[in-house]
Amino acid sequence: MKRFIMCAIVVVLGCGLLSAQQYKKVKVTTTEGFVEKGKKGILTNESFTFLSGTESKTYTLDQLQMVQAKEGKAGKWALGFGGGCAGLVLISGIAAGSGGIADAGGTTGTYIVGGLIWTGLFAGVGALIGVLVDDYETVYLKGTASRMMQNLKLNVYSNQFTNYNVGLTYSIPINSY
Repeated sequence: MKRFIMCAIVVVLGCGLLSAQQYKKVKVTTTEGFVEKGKKGILTNESFTFLSGTESKTYTLDQLQMVQAKEGKAGKWALGFGGGCAGLVLISGIAAGSGGIADAGGTTGTYIVGGLIWTGLFAGVGALIGVLVDDYETVYLKGTASRMMQNLKLNVYSNQFTNYNVGLTYSIPINSY
């Protein structure tokens, strides 16, 4: 019985968390055909709110044809590339030591400056890649259930008469558009 109560609590809390989705960059198409871009979008069961410039706009879902969102991957890619390069510079500097740097014709100061320059260049390349691979994904389309709710499945089954199992699964579609 304790398991069932715990599972029920997890399901209720999980469904509550799924009721509002947040997105970094958004593009909204109204039923009249107007397209607006914004940021910090929040999609609920009844409405969609986002910032367009400095103005906050709210539309009911009946007023919207489609909502598209970007994840904002540039920072993640920049951090990955820049951090990876900084790690390599740090490891190679420790491995070489000050004697190895001097044997190569440099000083510790020039090594640090060079490492910072390379780290900055790699972070810039990572940010560029992040911007290029971050496409708009449709998160709401009028006339269909919310994309997230389509992928949510609640399974209740029993393998005995007294033991019930409850499962909540979410499938992540790959290249669905």
